[in-house]
Amino acid sequence: MTSLSTDAEKLLQLCMTRDIHKLSINRGVYSLICSDTGYVIDDGTLFRLSNHVFRWCCGSEESARQLKAVAEKYKLIVWVKGLWSSMPNLAIQGYLKAEIYCPKLYLLNQIVPH
Repeated sequence: MTSLSTDAEKLLQLCMTRDIHKLSINRGVYSLICSDTGYVIDDGTLFRLSNHVFRWCCGSEESARQLKAVAEKYKLIVWVKGLWSSMPNLAIQGYLKAEIYCPKLYLLNQIVPH
């Protein structure tokens, strides 16, 4: 799921268990997404791609529905787009991960500049 606009950080701050303001550009953090009552909806990794662009990698489409509902409730102007059909999640670990990831991150930064 991708979320972007100047209200994206505010929306994620309302829904996530982490302090989103502290998340630097090109960094990710594990977090939970919760309902207003604290019920855990999903867990995943949130990436900050630029000041107002975030990517939430999780296991449930319910996350996007929750984010849209909270944005509507608080009248936030945010574009939330599910990426289920267009982008699979991939995690690579080990000492060669930088050589594998760096060319991809360079291309991504050309598409979504800071």
